[in-house]
Amino acid sequence: GAIAGALVYIESGTVLGTLTTSAKGAVVAALPLGAMFGCVATPGLNESFGRRLALTIVDAGFVVSALLMATASTIGQVTIGRFIAGLAVGLATSM
Repeated sequence: GAIAGALVYIESGTVLGTLTTSAKGAVVAALPLGAMFGCVATPGLNESFGRRLALTIVDAGFVVSALLMATASTIGQVTIGRFIAGLAVGLATSM
């Protein structure tokens, strides 16, 4: 599926090596988990900063997550990057 699609790219010939089943699960689950928390945080972010600034913060989250995942040298960095991407997805889709 679309969520587990990241595994195709991080399993084949990267510096991350062979992934365990639990590492694969963490990478896949990080994005929807982040999205869940992002959806919960949306009302507070919108009320505190306004929609325009909130969307700018969300855009920064997408950039940070992309940079973190692109430069990752450990599976933990990929997982954190996907969690941050999930936060941004959750925030952006529930605004």
